[in-house]
Amino acid sequence: MTDRAPRQDGHAAMPPSYFSWFDLEPRFALPLEQLDLAYRTLASRVHPDRFANGTAAERRQALELATRANEAYRTLKTPVLRARHLLALRGIDLGETSASMPPAFLNAQIDRREALGDARAARDEAALRALGASVREHAGNLSARLAAQLDTDRNDAGAVDSVLQLMFLDKLIADVDDARDELEA
Repeated sequence: MTDRAPRQDGHAAMPPSYFSWFDLEPRFALPLEQLDLAYRTLASRVHPDRFANGTAAERRQALELATRANEAYRTLKTPVLRARHLLALRGIDLGETSASMPPAFLNAQIDRREALGDARAARDEAALRALGASVREHAGNLSARLAAQLDTDRNDAGAVDSVLQLMFLDKLIADVDDARDELEA
């Protein structure tokens, strides 16, 4: 499948990045309200319902463009995916890096995982809430560092390390949220 976005005249063009789909500067520190507005504008232009009376090829292309617009939006809306996309635009594939996690970070993750297991087993809502807040704070600090690494310092090696750490934290946040949901069920 090609990575095409509609031009103003309705024809497809090859953008260099998902950012170009929404006419946004490729930056980690992305103004999400601008992304949301640009997405709604693009989605309304390429929505398959607008081509319901078109040819089969036009309907298929509209569906493809709407799917790709949704993928581009989801990628840019999600910090880890946005950072990975920026690194990919710079020719860096995280799957091909040999980056390793700092031992202190890994030890902290082991401790947090144990705390999650203990809180889950004890059905301790307060402990889950505190753990979630702590991990979210760490993720926020890491995102701020990532913004500086990608947007200001152009420190791609540091950004790779930060993205990998943020991926760990995002997974832990999801697991904490799942544990809290289990308590409410």
